[in-house]
Amino acid sequence: MRIVTLAFASPAEFLSAYSEVDRRSLLFARTRTEASPGEALLLELSFPGLPNRALLRATARELRPGEGMLLEIDPADGSTRDFVAGIARGSIQVSFVERSHGRYPAALPVEYRVDGATESQRSTLVDLSSGGAFIRAETSPPAGSAVALAIDLADGHTVEVAGRVTWTGASDAVPGFGVDFEIPASDDGRRLRILLREAEQTGNVPFAPPRP
Repeated sequence: MRIVTLAFASPAEFLSAYSEVDRRSLLFARTRTEASPGEALLLELSFPGLPNRALLRATARELRPGEGMLLEIDPADGSTRDFVAGIARGSIQVSFVERSHGRYPAALPVEYRVDGATESQRSTLVDLSSGGAFIRAETSPPAGSAVALAIDLADGHTVEVAGRVTWTGASDAVPGFGVDFEIPASDDGRRLRILLREAEQTGNVPFAPPRP
């Protein structure tokens, strides 16, 4: 699936290209990217006021040579679509917090369960700090969702934390969602704090599982 990057100059410009017709969510993309009718695409959206780039799956419905193409957003990405449209309309407010935590690349197994869900999901944690993490996911929970994480450290210990989804989109082209959390005051929580402190002081990042 190809990625199409769409950068709108303002929320108003995004809204002028976005429409909802017969329960379909449509977006007109002014882009030179060529696509075939019916082709599935991955949209990477941005505009001022959107906290992070948002990823949406879409299908090319109509091509307009020299102008762009009309896209239909996949209903499966409805939560992200509604979040983006809410930001653009001003009905959803987000606060920008300057992060004081160093983030480090990781490749750790993680199990997460969204509040209200009956089953947990397995995935990979791809970056980590003392205040949050980014988790790989093709379909992300809605921003604002409460989530419980069980992170498997490389030394075999598991740290359980509770947090909240703060954004969905992509980190270094990896789709997923960001979570803010507080590290618990447990033995495993203290172990994680020590590892993060060592990473900050030495530059060594011990957050990848050992090779078999």
